[in-house]
Amino acid sequence: MLSMKRTQFVLVGIALLLLLKASANAQTQPAIDQANQRKCLAILESGLESVEFWPSMHAAEALTMSGEREKVRRHLGRLDWQSLDDQKRCGVFRELVRSGDAASVSMLYYILANPKSTGRVHAAESIFKLNIGNNSNALADAAKSDDEGLALFSAAALARRGDSKALSAVRAALSDPSSTMRRRAAWILSTVGDATDQARLHQLLPGAVESLERVQYQHSLAALGDVTQFRSIQANLIHSDPRVRASAAVYAGECNLDSTAELIQLLDDEALDVRIRAAHRLLASVQDKPHELSEKVKRTAQRGDHIRGVASFLKPDRKLTYKTVSDRDLQLHVFLPENWNAANKRSCFLIIHGGGWAGGVPQRMYPFADYFANQGMVAISLQYRLLDKKRNVDVFDCVRDARSAVRFIRTHAEELGVDPNKIIVSGASAGGHLAVGTSLFRSVNEAGESTAVSCEPNALVLLYPVIDTSSEGYGQAKIGARWKELSPVAHVKENVSPTIVFHGTADTVTPLKGAEQFTAAMAQLGNECSLVRNDGGAHGYLIYDLFWYFDAQIQTEQFLKKHKLLKKQ
Repeated sequence: MLSMKRTQFVLVGIALLLLLKASANAQTQPAIDQANQRKCLAILESGLESVEFWPSMHAAEALTMSGEREKVRRHLGRLDWQSLDDQKRCGVFRELVRSGDAASVSMLYYILANPKSTGRVHAAESIFKLNIGNNSNALADAAKSDDEGLALFSAAALARRGDSKALSAVRAALSDPSSTMRRRAAWILSTVGDATDQARLHQLLPGAVESLERVQYQHSLAALGDVTQFRSIQANLIHSDPRVRASAAVYAGECNLDSTAELIQLLDDEALDVRIRAAHRLLASVQDKPHELSEKVKRTAQRGDHIRGVASFLKPDRKLTYKTVSDRDLQLHVFLPENWNAANKRSCFLIIHGGGWAGGVPQRMYPFADYFANQGMVAISLQYRLLDKKRNVDVFDCVRDARSAVRFIRTHAEELGVDPNKIIVSGASAGGHLAVGTSLFRSVNEAGESTAVSCEPNALVLLYPVIDTSSEGYGQAKIGARWKELSPVAHVKENVSPTIVFHGTADTVTPLKGAEQFTAAMAQLGNECSLVRNDGGAHGYLIYDLFWYFDAQIQTEQFLKKHKLLKKQ
């Protein structure tokens, strides 16, 4: 009995020595000399300029991690990202985020939430990589998607922020029939998993037929603390498949293996991405401190106004002056659809920003205009006069501008490539008030302006509009004694064009009650008016929540198709 215990003690001692020896191989890599540092930087700078897109993004990541944020931001800022598909756009925006550009966070979330985007999986993957996931409606909704890749990476992003249910979903993907899904899950777990995931990966390893799947299990096990797989990483650094060599270079760095000599050899590898990955890991060994996302980026990810961020990237195709008042030109910011020409006779979507008639700019609604331009319409964001006591500009003037804009569009339909009988006017908050005013406030017109051309739209899309200007609604104080003349709910008439209203149930600025009264009054006079109630939506919710934003866009499309006002060319 004593002999058996001694034997067990000796075996345990040997096992501990082996583990200590293996752990010694996981020490921080020796720092490389200055000549190799310069060589690494040259490889990364050359890679950044490469025509090979994804290696160039990996080079951007490595340079940012090496302290070259400004260089990366300048280079990516010169790229024509609008010519790229959404998958590659995600690569650009991801690296812009790393380099400190907070607005790019919004672009990633915008692509993630857009049900029509081909880049949603890449957006979710980027959000996971950057660790900027949160429990927003957009991310939570994507995690429930029928697209397995989108659901997995969205769950990964949530799991990285501590969502235990999302982590369980990632672990469950290890049992997926698809080797691609299993490999993705193993890769994700190398970041968000723990030692308890080793057993399942070991079970999968013998049955992994595809080399990339087998290698991912090896590398994930090593990242999760299985020191027996360190030798696999070392062997994979000289694998015949460059994808395997690139992965091994990444994990050699993440596991702090003493593989400096092998990585230096990979600086001369025939594959660009392998050279970039090796250079990245070698430079990481001489960094004073790890790279961190800027505080502004983190704040934007958590509670950012993503529509504003997206708007900062968008530019109209042209600006046209529709009216000059007191030597001031008021403009239409025009977004043209793909393959536009003046003979098309497209539908026109005019969108009007809010701001209590006193603030806001056309740029605020650029994402709305861009969205409908992508659906084949000529989309326009309107500039109008804002309240200004010094210049005697009041709400009546704001209404006049909106009505003038519709007349201008209809008059210049041929130049704009617009069908004059397919003009849709939309607006948010005070912009919604101006939109409905193009139909209801017939007596409010610019002095001297011909009213021979109608400013009646062919459809109205109202977003939490100022619809009741009484004391129970919004606007009485700003309009003054004549408030009732500009209260839409009091001016409903027959033959108003088809209308759809989006309103949040928690709106305390323009209360839902006014929208309900307006809808009822429209129905009583035989007008079609649909009210979409969004539970819990506060004022402005469509521009602060991408889930509801895209839901409203899709419902608007359906509404316009129903009335034959939207047709792709």
